[in-house]
Amino acid sequence: MMLLANKAAFFTLLLLAVFCLATPANAAVHKHGENNSQLGSWSKYPMLMPVGGGRGNKTVSLINSQADTVTVFSAVSTKKEASPPYWNSTKTAKGFVITPKNSIGGYHWVMARHESAELVEVATSIVYFSMPAPPPTEMLNRVKNRLEIIPQPMPREHAHYRAGESWPFLIRFHGKPLAAQTVNFISEQGESLSFTSNTNGIAEITFPKEFKTQTEAKVEGKKMRHGHTRPKANFILTTTYLVDGKRYQTTFNNDYRPGPFFNKSLATGFGFMFLGVILATPLLRKPKKNRGQA
Repeated sequence: MMLLANKAAFFTLLLLAVFCLATPANAAVHKHGENNSQLGSWSKYPMLMPVGGGRGNKTVSLINSQADTVTVFSAVSTKKEASPPYWNSTKTAKGFVITPKNSIGGYHWVMARHESAELVEVATSIVYFSMPAPPPTEMLNRVKNRLEIIPQPMPREHAHYRAGESWPFLIRFHGKPLAAQTVNFISEQGESLSFTSNTNGIAEITFPKEFKTQTEAKVEGKKMRHGHTRPKANFILTTTYLVDGKRYQTTFNNDYRPGPFFNKSLATGFGFMFLGVILATPLLRKPKKNRGQA
């Protein structure tokens, strides 16, 4: 029994040491005020940026685009784009207010399109409503435009893209995968990367590991402990395809969050772990029996 108690104490100390990995690093890591105050000024490409809303509606602002309407697809939308029955879209001075009908929640695909003689320009994004909804698989697979960048899949409810992770995106034209297609990644933190789709049209997008800034989550308004806001950074994916003398350009924009060890001191955590092992070692020593004992 004593040996079991000692082992329990040992593993308790180890757990405490691992917990110390969450110890904040030097305060200089907190770089408040670095986020760009002008919405979308970090990119020249068309974007649909969330600017407000709550449980029942979301407002998105259309940036760097001449389009004047948006189209929305929900997980239960029909294929009739002209009269989608499950959402309302109202244009205001701030942007487009998206309101689901019949309390349909989940992911909604938002798209703005502008076409000229030489260029078809499409901006796409997603908004999420915390209400019951079917999975977004059918919505994502449905062909919604000629040139598309489609997440495969979307992050789960309350999950996010995170720094250091790789996520697949399908690049297709008229519903068919595009192989060897270049996809550019740009973030508001200044990163600019290029990826290439494979033979199945899948581009594995790896989000930069280093999370440099802490962009305030103004839309969500959710406060972290100690008064800090949840850090996030906006990003945009863009690809261009030329066919029959016409250029098609499509973007997909969203945001990503820090990795699990953002603003944590690994050196401090491992130091506490090593100290915990040293302190626990005597507890594991099996006591010697007295010579006079049987």
